[in-house]
Amino acid sequence: MNEILHAIFSTEGLFLGTLVPFLFVLTVVVFVHEMGHYLVGRWCGIGVKAFSIGFGPELIGFNDRHGTRWKLCAIPLGGYVKFVGDMSATSSQPTSEELETLTEEERKVAFHTQAIWKRAATVAAGPLFNFLLTIVVFSVLFASYGRYVAEPMVAEVTADSPAANAGILPGDRFVSVDGSKVETFGDVQRLVSGRAGDTITFVMLRNGKEVTVTASPRLMEQEDALGNKIKVAVIGVVNNKELGQPRLITYTPLGQSRRRLRKRATSSSAPDSSCSVSLWGARTSASWVARSRSPTWPARLPNSVSSGWCSSSRCCPSG
Repeated sequence: MNEILHAIFSTEGLFLGTLVPFLFVLTVVVFVHEMGHYLVGRWCGIGVKAFSIGFGPELIGFNDRHGTRWKLCAIPLGGYVKFVGDMSATSSQPTSEELETLTEEERKVAFHTQAIWKRAATVAAGPLFNFLLTIVVFSVLFASYGRYVAEPMVAEVTADSPAANAGILPGDRFVSVDGSKVETFGDVQRLVSGRAGDTITFVMLRNGKEVTVTASPRLMEQEDALGNKIKVAVIGVVNNKELGQPRLITYTPLGQSRRRLRKRATSSSAPDSSCSVSLWGARTSASWVARSRSPTWPARLPNSVSSGWCSSSRCCPSG
């Protein structure tokens, strides 16, 4: 019995280790999302009848001076903002008969009677606020903990890979990828991932001289640590601890925010390389490179970086 209770209620158990963190994160995300709708809606002059976190029976709540009911409900699996004129949970267009049930004052501030730009701005505000939330979260994480990055060095080249066919050799250092200067191995991953089949120009530093080669990444199906099948573009090179020389870098919150926005603008074809957690295990392949997400260098590094990573929910820093 004690073992069952420990498995459920310990910090590594189902309840405290999984369910509570999930509900907490969901509540924060929902609150920020709905707050975006609320703030922009109010700015546009739209009346708000209720702001709810959760569904079902109300647990606690209060009315503000604008007549909005703020409440916390029993089922913490979402939330909503109810604008004046919303006749259903889906906020569908009310019928003329339903609009007639509103008072003259309510019709002036009802959502569906507003100009289309006001409605569009109110709807778009939710996702926009979630986007801003990710910037804030990553800025705080990187400013607080920094991230490990590796030098853009080639430790191994897989036989018969695009890199081998292009003439890339162990000991080469990536200088640029299609004209974009690279400073870390994660930069190479980010610029190559999502470009399977494209002819990419690489400038490599070899024995003090720059060498230009071209290679076309190949799609490779791999399994992440959560068991998901993913396809990533690879050219077939491996980095390791000795050549990569991992180092910790930190950012100010403002500097990290700029970096996140810059990377968003330059890597729209693939997920950001700063959103993964590496779970290092046995090395299963030497043909790793140019994944769409960069690895985090753990306290004890494997001899080479070639396998054992998993995607997170955009919550953990990596290099």
